[in-house]
Amino acid sequence: MNSHATPDYDASTWRAQADPPDATPASWYGLSILIVVTLYGVVDRQVFIMLAEQIKTSMELSDFQLGLLQGLGVSLFAAIVGYPIGWLADRYDRRVVLACSVVVWSLAVAACGLAPDFKLLFIASAMVGAGEAGITPIMFALIPELFRNEKRQFANSLNIVVGRLGTGVAIAFCGYLTQIAEWSRPFLPLAMQGMETWRLTFFWAALPAPLFVLLLLTLPVQGKAKASAPSAAHDSAPQASVGLGIELGDFLRAHRVGLATLFLAVTVATMGVVATVVWLPIVAMRQYGATPVEVGNALGTAVFVSSAVGLLFSLFGMRWLRPRVGPRLPVVAMAIACAASTPPLLMLPLASSANGLFVLYCVHMTLLMIGLMTYPTSIQEVAPRHLRARMFAIVGVLGISLPSLVPSMVGLLSDALKDRPDGLLLAAMVFSVGFLLLASGLFVWAAKHYEATVRAAAEAS
Repeated sequence: MNSHATPDYDASTWRAQADPPDATPASWYGLSILIVVTLYGVVDRQVFIMLAEQIKTSMELSDFQLGLLQGLGVSLFAAIVGYPIGWLADRYDRRVVLACSVVVWSLAVAACGLAPDFKLLFIASAMVGAGEAGITPIMFALIPELFRNEKRQFANSLNIVVGRLGTGVAIAFCGYLTQIAEWSRPFLPLAMQGMETWRLTFFWAALPAPLFVLLLLTLPVQGKAKASAPSAAHDSAPQASVGLGIELGDFLRAHRVGLATLFLAVTVATMGVVATVVWLPIVAMRQYGATPVEVGNALGTAVFVSSAVGLLFSLFGMRWLRPRVGPRLPVVAMAIACAASTPPLLMLPLASSANGLFVLYCVHMTLLMIGLMTYPTSIQEVAPRHLRARMFAIVGVLGISLPSLVPSMVGLLSDALKDRPDGLLLAAMVFSVGFLLLASGLFVWAAKHYEATVRAAAEAS
């Protein structure tokens, strides 16, 4: 008999220990850090866009070279290093890996300010993409360690919404950065006082990185992945030491149909979004004579409305629907959203003005975001804990590479329809509707395997 006194627990105490809360104050603290780091990444991306014209003039670049700096360099390297970063995050402390990513991209941003020619500037911009590639897979791998059940879905959605809305704030902040850079010139070392404003702006953009590194290291989680854990019902339990568990290749092969259809559905849905996001502003200006300011305000309103409605749905709608739909709710919601968002697109050619075009686009994005807010939750649920970052990295690589082909596909069809004044609009609409309907069908297919894959992921965790 044990000589130590054993404390008595009543039923309520046992239930409180057996069923941990969905979220704690530490959970919200951790989420706020992840959101701030996400916004910092947005600033680093937007500062290049804001400075593009100054860089072009200073270095005498062509538009093609400028396009390489803003597109191919970042996207190519993000796709290449995304999986290796996910692999590191699944095997080592995720906080440390994410902090290292912040260090890499901030040093790369500073290197952009030092680049003497196009070649080195291209390399520096590519390294910015390499560092930023770790944000999404690690962030969404960490959120399940902080939240569970409905609170996890809300945390995922809140992070998405802040990222979307934060882009506008980041653009404004980047404008202030150029003013700060110019104001600080007299107080800088002599070697820096003669530098061009765009170079100093890059230095200021990189300056806060050490603070974000320290904040990440205080995240209230044990950052190493754990291969043996409670069931999915208790998905919020903190992670402890590394356990390899089932290998990624074995898990992917065992559930290849369910995972392949889900990953492909998310990618195809992204392709449907890109078809309109990239070309609709040009349609509004070319076909309807809208000004850039009008386009910016309208698209900003669409982002705000769709994000707000999507967040409210995550907070209230998911809670109401989950008992009625069951565990397949994330993929069912995405299937319905992709299909339901196509009628407003089909009505775009009927718009008689830019305002009508923007209203239809806002309705389309609102219906779409209601479902796509569940995308992170669906990947989290089908991924064992020790494989989560890599699973998100795989989806990220697909989401970067295949959608990057869409703008040129739309452009080719538009060239074939150049005799029609609405040729570009029709081309964007055809591809967007086609991809979204295909994605809806793939989500329906994925739903048939979803519950079994979720159970297997819980058992493999």
